[in-house]
Amino acid sequence: MSWLDDLRRKLDWSLLLAFLALMAIGLTVLHSASGTGETDYGLRQLLWFLMGLPILLFAALTPPSFWFAVSWVAYGIGVALLLLVDLMGIVGMGAERWLGIGDFRFQPSEVGKLGLVLALARLLSDNRADLTQLKWVLGALALAGVPLLLVISQPDLGTALVYSFVTLPMLIRAGLPWSWVAILLSPLVAALCSLNLFVLLIFILLLATLLYLSEVGIWVMAATLSISAGIGFALPSLWGFLHEYQQKRILVFLDPESDPLGAGYQIIQSKVAIGSGGVWGKGYMEGGQTQLSFLPERHTDFIFSVVGEEWGFAGALIVLSLFALLLTRTLVIALKHRNGFCGLVMTGFAALLLFHVVVNVGMTIGIMPVTGLPLPFLTHGGSFLWTCMVIMGLLLSFSWHRRDSLT
Repeated sequence: MSWLDDLRRKLDWSLLLAFLALMAIGLTVLHSASGTGETDYGLRQLLWFLMGLPILLFAALTPPSFWFAVSWVAYGIGVALLLLVDLMGIVGMGAERWLGIGDFRFQPSEVGKLGLVLALARLLSDNRADLTQLKWVLGALALAGVPLLLVISQPDLGTALVYSFVTLPMLIRAGLPWSWVAILLSPLVAALCSLNLFVLLIFILLLATLLYLSEVGIWVMAATLSISAGIGFALPSLWGFLHEYQQKRILVFLDPESDPLGAGYQIIQSKVAIGSGGVWGKGYMEGGQTQLSFLPERHTDFIFSVVGEEWGFAGALIVLSLFALLLTRTLVIALKHRNGFCGLVMTGFAALLLFHVVVNVGMTIGIMPVTGLPLPFLTHGGSFLWTCMVIMGLLLSFSWHRRDSLT
């Protein structure tokens, strides 16, 4: 009975039950999102889930030492697949993001996410890694920059943002000084401040003061200020370089009513669906926006709108609470893990899932631009579901070995 004792003591039931609950909710909501159409998205998602179970079990039963050993290989495969997209990628919805064999399609950027997290964790868990030295910081940024640039070229800015967001928490977990965190974030903040010249000037002044007090060195200070100021002042003039659909997404995000029957239609209908759900919702398969097909893309990027309409605020709160439980538990284990590699991988995956949840839910209620990022475990689609299942398998495996110090 010793293996049962190990199962009871070592298996993280919080992670497992949160995952299974979210998966069950996803299948249920996708069935409702199918409406009166011929395709049952819930059934299709169940088939994807069953096909992905061997992958999840393999990831969960494989010790961390295996993933440490293959981390560079996984990164190389991810980059190679992204390069292959440029040569023989399938175009869809204005972008070249897929590879396919017959009717089967998948997004290599999903493999790239896994490879990047594993490779960054391998690099940053090196005993020689010292993030007070510029070469280590630049090495980590270069590692993330290769797949990021390949994804941008597809173009897929949403996934590129995921790659960027995943990198910073892993650097912080590895010991990046807060002065360097400010340096890395400064271009993004400058971009946000570029809409107002006065605000931009105030930010540059505050950044200069912070860098001076941090004693980062004159060359680092000069480079940071130059890059941030250059981005802040130049960004408004770069509007014309964006693709038309990207410009439209930004304009519609700022004012959905500017194109209520076109690009703004999705956001408007999503907000109507969620708002009409009230506290308790309209009832399962009783949502007017969903069942009458007023809400496009309801089974993919806007699946949370179906939750809000049919299950109301209470149902949405349950879904978000399950995500909060899963992510909080992952971060707690990551911070306490005796194995630096495992702790970094778990931090990266927690950041990845968090970014997807925040951006996806945010765009359904109109506080985030539409980026095409799916909601973990709920959005219909095989590639991303399998990515999430691999992540869950690794989280379960690494939590099982949380008291192990050796890879």
